[in-house]
Amino acid sequence: MDFTHSQTKEKTSILLYPGSVIVMQGAARYDWQHGIAARKKDKYKGKEILRTRRVSMTFREVLFPYK
Repeated sequence: MDFTHSQTKEKTSILLYPGSVIVMQGAARYDWQHGIAARKKDKYKGKEILRTRRVSMTFREVLFPYK
């Protein structure tokens, strides 16, 4: 997943393993744009990793009944 800071344009990326869940809040949610570029493989620590099917779900707000 690639992140770009909305003001400074700084860029950074993280490797997401299958089954990963990301919860973003605060600066990660509001100050950084994020996305996953369309490509068939990634390079990470000198190794090529082939991509497989990906499913993405987004929840903008989660309600906790016992909050």
